[in-house]
Amino acid sequence: MLDRLNRPAGGIDLASISGNRMIHAPLVPFRDFRLSEPPMGWSKTRRRLNVFTRRVVRNLLFPVAPPHSSTSAQSWVEAQHADRHTYCEIDESQRWRRRVPRCIDDDLHWRFHELEASTGPTFVASIRAGRIFGKYGVVITPDNLVALDLCHEYGSPPGEHSVLHQGNLPRVESFSGRLGLLATKGSQGFFHWVFDEMPRLGLLAGEDVDRYYVHVEHEFQRQYLRLFGVADEQIFSASRFTHVRPTTVVAPSLPGSSGVVTDRSRRFLRRALDRVETASPIGKRVYVSRGDVAHRRVSNEPAVIGVLKRLGFQEARLAGLAVAEQIAVFANAEVIVAPHGAGLSNLVYAAPRTRVLEMFSPNYVHPCYWSLSCLCELDYAYLLGVGPRPAPGVDPHRHREHLTIDTDQLRLAVKSLLDD
Repeated sequence: MLDRLNRPAGGIDLASISGNRMIHAPLVPFRDFRLSEPPMGWSKTRRRLNVFTRRVVRNLLFPVAPPHSSTSAQSWVEAQHADRHTYCEIDESQRWRRRVPRCIDDDLHWRFHELEASTGPTFVASIRAGRIFGKYGVVITPDNLVALDLCHEYGSPPGEHSVLHQGNLPRVESFSGRLGLLATKGSQGFFHWVFDEMPRLGLLAGEDVDRYYVHVEHEFQRQYLRLFGVADEQIFSASRFTHVRPTTVVAPSLPGSSGVVTDRSRRFLRRALDRVETASPIGKRVYVSRGDVAHRRVSNEPAVIGVLKRLGFQEARLAGLAVAEQIAVFANAEVIVAPHGAGLSNLVYAAPRTRVLEMFSPNYVHPCYWSLSCLCELDYAYLLGVGPRPAPGVDPHRHREHLTIDTDQLRLAVKSLLDD
């Protein structure tokens, strides 16, 4: 008993083989136990096993080989010699001349020197038993080729597409019916949605389509689809891993070049003016603010708004407006001042001869809204913000950079527009 009372804390009693003598063995916490060292080469074996396991799992989830090469819709359809595939050209290539924009500088910025604009032909291709993959609508022919002219990637070199260099694709689901393709690269952004994706709906106007393949991330996309007659139940919702084989893929071409809108697209989009209430919540002179977005804001916006208010302008924050309200603001405006941004896509709804002043950072000047203004017969001017100006031909492309506006220059530029 005495031994038991005097045994050290943290020990256990073991009976000695030789008799009743007590042996004190310390308790070892569980965390102090260590497994013996793995055998030599185990780390390499484990890595190989992990790689093998990942490959097995990936092949189960992604069993379809990626496309092995590329083609164009026209050349592929013509090579099939089969009536079940069709290629129908809608418009030939177009060329037009843009007007020189106004500015208060002595020299025109080099991004506005190219007055000639052009777009390629538009068409609709129907491919029986073709496939569509991913949220941007990659079109794959039955013999596993990518139709590049139906799913161009901005920035990719000619003849290339990222899907050609990735691993296996997910399992293919079937869809019984004709699936019209709307999805395009970049359509989560407002500009590309309006001018790349929505005009594809116009190109499909004469086609028999059961559902529309489209990737919807934002409420403005659903509002646009409803505005142009596409009900929610007509949407075939696409995601990153969607891979579907409909009875027939009905795929329109991209409606124009990057940043260059076609006249057909303009006419199609302006049909919205007949479907919305055009009474504007803003006056005739509109300043479009980017104060509610993260990038390309006007850093001295209070001073800018102060100047413009004295000239009769009202501020509009488009992010808080429904699509129909945005259309109404631009349709009723007589003068629009705005920093470069996607909200200016609504210029397509402005009346001819509406006066526009677009403001840029010296490090990011893009002519897309100048081109759109010329197409829509708007009176366009631009103003560069404060700061060093890159040499002609140099584009730093700092597209997220905020801009600071010289208020004296702003007053001069706006008064020049108002006086004419």
